[in-house]
Amino acid sequence: VANCQGRFLVFVRSNEAAARLARLVELVSYKVFGQLVAAKRCSGEMRVQDRRKVLRDFATEDDGVLVCTDLIARGIDMHIDYVINYDVPLGAREYVHRVGRTARAGNSGNAITIVSPGNDTKHFWDIQPSIARSGELNEEDAHLEVDEEKYQEALSELGQEVHAH
Repeated sequence: VANCQGRFLVFVRSNEAAARLARLVELVSYKVFGQLVAAKRCSGEMRVQDRRKVLRDFATEDDGVLVCTDLIARGIDMHIDYVINYDVPLGAREYVHRVGRTARAGNSGNAITIVSPGNDTKHFWDIQPSIARSGELNEEDAHLEVDEEKYQEALSELGQEVHAH
């Protein structure tokens, strides 16, 4: 989120998660880092024409965040700098379709999978032997200093918005 440069495609498992994460990216980017990163979402509960418009708009931007479900893991043909699996895909096939959105047509790209304890770990270790990778992200690369109080404020605001709807 800090100094967000490039196109980020973030995959989650549900329509609800897409809506919440897109809003959380906006809140955290503004409240914690002092810059608004507008995060768009593309998920199954949206009308087809609305999804198409989101994808067209996203394709014309140099930088941006698009939070989506596996609905668009196939069929979009645009340069994506980073694919982030916020929710671990359920299998190797889903993983390949997701990360296949980056490093297309001979370009380089990056895929990051966020793994948390519990079921995510099981799914990740099930698909991990099936994937090849050319680089590793070490802990130093992934470390980011965050003002915990401002982060909690952003989470609280998201909670208030969710309960208000």
